[in-house]
Amino acid sequence: MIFTMAEVSKRYCDNVVLEHVSMKIEGGKVYGLTGDNGGGKSTIANIVCGVVAPDEGSLMMDGKRCINWNIKKAMREGVFLVAHETTMLPYLSVEENILLGINFVKRNPIWGTFIHRMKYKKKYKELLKRYGITLDTSVTSIRLSRSMQNIMELIRVQICNPKIVVIDEVDTNMDVDSQKVLDKIIKDLACAGSAIIYISHNLESIMKRSDVIGILVENQVIDMMDASAVNAESVMDTLLRLSKEKPPKILLRPQAMIFEMKHIHNTIIEDFSIEVREGEIVGILGLDKEGDASFTNILFQSKGVKFFRGKEVKIGMPQEAADSGVILLDANVIQNYMFMNSSIRENMLPYSILKKHLSDELLNEICRRYLKKLAITAGPEDKIEELSTGQQKKILIAKSILSEGEIYVFDRLTDNIDVISRIDIYNIINELKRNGKGIVLISNDFNEIFGISDIVYKVKEGKIIQKINNDKQNDKKLYR
Repeated sequence: MIFTMAEVSKRYCDNVVLEHVSMKIEGGKVYGLTGDNGGGKSTIANIVCGVVAPDEGSLMMDGKRCINWNIKKAMREGVFLVAHETTMLPYLSVEENILLGINFVKRNPIWGTFIHRMKYKKKYKELLKRYGITLDTSVTSIRLSRSMQNIMELIRVQICNPKIVVIDEVDTNMDVDSQKVLDKIIKDLACAGSAIIYISHNLESIMKRSDVIGILVENQVIDMMDASAVNAESVMDTLLRLSKEKPPKILLRPQAMIFEMKHIHNTIIEDFSIEVREGEIVGILGLDKEGDASFTNILFQSKGVKFFRGKEVKIGMPQEAADSGVILLDANVIQNYMFMNSSIRENMLPYSILKKHLSDELLNEICRRYLKKLAITAGPEDKIEELSTGQQKKILIAKSILSEGEIYVFDRLTDNIDVISRIDIYNIINELKRNGKGIVLISNDFNEIFGISDIVYKVKEGKIIQKINNDKQNDKKLYR
């Protein structure tokens, strides 16, 4: 099996996410993709699997052009995507999820005939036994951990005799036992002739599991390397050398302690303790976007103690955090906090400003001042929906600044935005730092974290495994 992408490009409005990318994928090999956050890795996955269509270029499988390629055609041609966000239907049993997916691919009746059900049930039971998984498949999938749901999806795909399997960030916060099962499944798929495209922010995982390593920087595949001929150090050096997106870092001497979290724990996180001082940016690598291993859950729903200016505080919801001086903006900030049919002014100004009952002229002047600072060429009364994603995020950052917090938590705020907006956001973060604010920056983008942070905490399997004073000579420690 040979699958090729030729001169493939993809844009979302003015944001170029892939530019003239060409790749050749052969059966029986594992292709690891690494590179900048937003560099195009997941877009490649989505194009290969028919989730999105390329704007330019062509796709071919075994010499035949993939016409009107979509997810349905891709699956029936043996191309599957297993991403961190599970596709298991939460209130169907594990067995029903497996059989439903297989019957769709095999074009059987939706629940399959009795013969089909017995055949596939026997097969997945054999695979569960092979991988040492003891599981009651009659339970609903919502009762499984995210890691186990991903494993079940991979087993479902395996039964379909796939040609290509794209595995996108499923190892994020995966427990040790599930990691071992993942290793076995990838090896079995490759031995059976499947091509695997393996995407992970964890360079160690990429090196361990891949036969070929592809480096993506600024929406282009820069290099495809034989994994046996390189090591993690050389791959990392290539990434650092090629990436132009270096956040502008300023050096200040941190001052008084503002915020402490001590011995925070839940079902995944163990003994999570961090400190944030005035004029300091604390970067955190390895947390999940949602669930028990997300910073939102750690801050609001986990056990442990929190101190603000030396005094213990109770923080169980965003408003309590804001009242304590902790402002949180996460990757879902637009969905959660933005009113798309409203004006820029209505989205930018917080209640703490509005309750002062200032005149419209003065409120508009505040907005114009921040719009100029944020390099947004729009007026206070313009609709927020007319702005780009990056500009919308900058508006909400302005709102958080106007809320006058002391600690700002930015959780993957620069995901999926253009480079110019990223740099603008980095400059805003540095301005907060100059003004004595404490910043917590959560990301799995190595360049972002070591480019701007003063202290870096690295989390793996629910534990803080490293605390790094982020001077220049320590950059490489982040990749280990």
